[in-house]
Amino acid sequence: MQAVSYDEAAENLEAMIDKVVADRAPLAITLERGEGAVLISASEWASIEEALHPPGG
Repeated sequence: MQAVSYDEAAENLEAMIDKVVADRAPLAITLERGEGAVLISASEWASIEEALHPPGG
């Protein structure tokens, strides 16, 4: 998984979101203190939610 710093993500957020959506690949965003988050497309998140909580399941 590709990773970028918070500062880089903040400066290029729209481009980062476009890339995540186009590639359907998550992007790790890290803070200086080592913590962070993962940016994924809405369609990927919907797939994850469906896998975790299938309809009628």
